[in-house]
Amino acid sequence: AAEVSSRLGNTPDTATVLKKLRSNETFVYLARAVDPAISDAIPTKFPEVGSERQDLRQYPGGVLAANIVGGIDWDGHGLLGLEDS
Repeated sequence: AAEVSSRLGNTPDTATVLKKLRSNETFVYLARAVDPAISDAIPTKFPEVGSERQDLRQYPGGVLAANIVGGIDWDGHGLLGLEDS
């Protein structure tokens, strides 16, 4: 847990990583939005820890109409705008 936490920049801390790894859940997120180079390297030493890529939305027009289109959370649930309807 200490080395995984260290590789993740100590966010989450060792105690949090250990608590998540010891939970009765079959799947837990240890961290989100991790640099791909880091998330790809961890399973080479710790094969029981995997990674999952998640796409981020880009608005070609910048902030123009972004509030109308809306946004989603990490699990794909709509939070704002059309995504929430």
